[in-house]
This record gives sequence, structure tokens and C-alpha cells, in this order.
Amino acid sequence: MTDRTPEEIRGGRVMSSQCMFATALGHERALGLDRWADEAPQIAALGMSVGGPGGERLLDWVGRLDGSAQSVDQRAKMPAWLETFADRGGRVLVGAATVAELDRLSPSYDLVLVASGRGALAELFTARRRALPVRPAAARAGGELRARPGAAARARLRGCPLQRRARRRRAVRDAP
Repeated sequence: MTDRTPEEIRGGRVMSSQCMFATALGHERALGLDRWADEAPQIAALGMSVGGPGGERLLDWVGRLDGSAQSVDQRAKMPAWLETFADRGGRVLVGAATVAELDRLSPSYDLVLVASGRGALAELFTARRRALPVRPAAARAGGELRARPGAAARARLRGCPLQRRARRRRAVRDAP
């Protein structure tokens, strides 16, 4: 069930930005859903820069990926997948997925998956922080990492657990 037709998704606003990494792309390939493999550019590395108020770079890194990644606009991907699902014999229902609708449809299916990030359906499922396999980065680092201007900021970043870990990884990677 989707609240928009493929045509509405194609003509709509950008839903989110995303990057699919090698493992997920492999799953798409195995299912015959990688329609953009030859069209979308290959992403070999990711980088990030944090700038200070004067335009100087406080933090700057680039990391190569183990396998290529790709990014395809979801306004192209999602409608194509809905159409593929229907072409393969699935039934696409277009309409608002409400709690009442979920209660009505659930007995008709062996499995019902809910993928909702907002609204009444999303409120049915609360995250249990202790059960999450990955903690947010700020919690892993023992707090927030905030950029501060100039040399003082660089000195603070040198002592940050994230920086120490990155230096250790570089030292191991670059070792003979």
C-alpha cells in the first residue's frame, strides 16, 4: 500500500537523499531491481569537511569505499519498483495507510510490513534505545562533536575520541 501512485511519486518533490552501498546494491542486483547500474555514476569514496566561521577547514577527510556505491533519485527508483512489483504479480494498493486500514488488512496476509516515518502508523512503533544495534555517533563519542573556530578548535578536535580512533585507523592502514 502506498499513498501515491508511481506517476505522483515521479512528479513529486524529492523525498530524501540517499546513497546505496555495495551490500544493498548486491541485494538489488540479486532481485533484478538494479535498473540504474549502468546509468548512475559509481561512488568510490566519501568525504566530509567542517568549516569554521572564517572559511578555514576544521575537519577534512576522505575515505575510500570497499565497494562502489550509487545514488539514484528515489522519484525514479520507487515508482519503477512499484511497477515491477505489479508486473511480477503483486497488488499495489493506493490510499492512506491508517491504523484502521492496517487492522482491516492484516488478517488477509501472512506478513504485513509497515514502513512509515511519520503519522499515526509510525506512532504505533516506538524505538527501544537499548534494542538498537547501533548507537548514535554522539553517544558513542561520549557527547556531541561541535566545530569551533581557529587553532583552539583544532586542538580540541585532536583530543576527541573520534579523531584518536581515525588516527589509529590511518596508522594501521598505512603501516608497511
